[in-house]
Amino acid sequence: MMKMKCLKTPKKEAEKIRKKLAERKILNRDKKTITGKENVFFPLKKEIDKELIKEICSEEVEIVEKETEPKTNKPRSLKEALKDKFNEEEKEKLVTSFNIVGDIATLEIPEELREKEREIGKQ
Repeated sequence: MMKMKCLKTPKKEAEKIRKKLAERKILNRDKKTITGKENVFFPLKKEIDKELIKEICSEEVEIVEKETEPKTNKPRSLKEALKDKFNEEEKEKLVTSFNIVGDIATLEIPEELREKEREIGKQ
């Protein structure tokens, strides 16, 4: 973790302010946004001046130093999760649809990939 400048804003205005920061390319998307009880802390890519703060949001915001963590991007599909473990031919054989029952995903594994079903299951 490392300290960096964050825009502290009340929760009630957070989504509106997040959109404005993203539009102006000020929001640091590589770091996690921190949510507290009453406030949200948006990590910033660069310094912003008071005029821009007034333009973006209300008087209730301020720039503070906050410990932030890198954002971890989760895979969006089974193929993406296995991209470094399977070759192209194997990835093509993977099914793209599955069912979810509670915390469990069920899917069909083609006969050609049965020997790798444990690897698939770990994802």
